[in-house]
Amino acid sequence: MSKVIWENDWFIWAIALGIGFPFLVIILTEITHRLQRRGQPLAATLFLVRNRVLPVLVFLLFIQNVLDLDLDNNLVKLVETLVWIFVIDASLSLINSVLFEAAGENTWRARIPK
Repeated sequence: MSKVIWENDWFIWAIALGIGFPFLVIILTEITHRLQRRGQPLAATLFLVRNRVLPVLVFLLFIQNVLDLDLDNNLVKLVETLVWIFVIDASLSLINSVLFEAAGENTWRARIPK
């Protein structure tokens, strides 16, 4: 007996990614714009998350769950590597903005090149 299309795992993932990704992009865009208007250094990190981490992560979830590619597939490994590179980049940006961007003028943190 065949399943109805909405009972398939790939269909649920496709709908979740199709609705969730644009929703998250809109939310992150609004938060980024508010932080930029206030002059907060955290806006740069959220910009990286929105433009690098999130799209590649959604693509990884798409190829793993909708296309159902094996974890040993070279495309999956490549995209996983890109996700981790972009996560490390965003993490370093977060550390930079938290530790050094808001540093006072006469502190050791202010003398570190940014």
